[in-house]
Amino acid sequence: MMNRFTFMSFFCLINLLCQGQKQSRFSRETMLQKSLTNGIIGKKHVFNTTDKDGFQETEVIYLGAVRSKSKTYKIVTCAFIWGVNRHTNGSIYIFDAFNNELGKYQLGDMFDLPNKTSGTKLIFDKSGHTGCNAKTQIDFKGTLPKELFIRCTSDGGDMYQFQPIGSYKGH
Repeated sequence: MMNRFTFMSFFCLINLLCQGQKQSRFSRETMLQKSLTNGIIGKKHVFNTTDKDGFQETEVIYLGAVRSKSKTYKIVTCAFIWGVNRHTNGSIYIFDAFNNELGKYQLGDMFDLPNKTSGTKLIFDKSGHTGCNAKTQIDFKGTLPKELFIRCTSDGGDMYQFQPIGSYKGH
């Protein structure tokens, strides 16, 4: 009887531990909301989701809010780093004043992410990146931009489209 009780207790403990490990995986939404609810501008939240398939890390930063004529948009950047060679991509997530996700701009890599907000502007400073020396300011004064053009040099840069979430259509 005692052996059966010990075995069942051990089985239940292992089962609970395994469920806890599954729940410790962070969803993108959880990562973004943690940064928003923390509310500290510029604080980097790092989530290591490395598993048996390899290295994975996500860096999430709440940059602050920008204001248009009638709305406030909260800006959160998300850098995803993965693999042996540490490949990256970056996204700029846009939220309303109540932390509801409106959409995102999917960028080429994490080095394309903006550095800060200031008033109605989202500011990108690429002067420290290889091959780039430009600064870009995107003004949200009128409305949420449908696309962003981020300069790399005075001769060029990259264009990114806003990707709305669900039924959001505001611009």
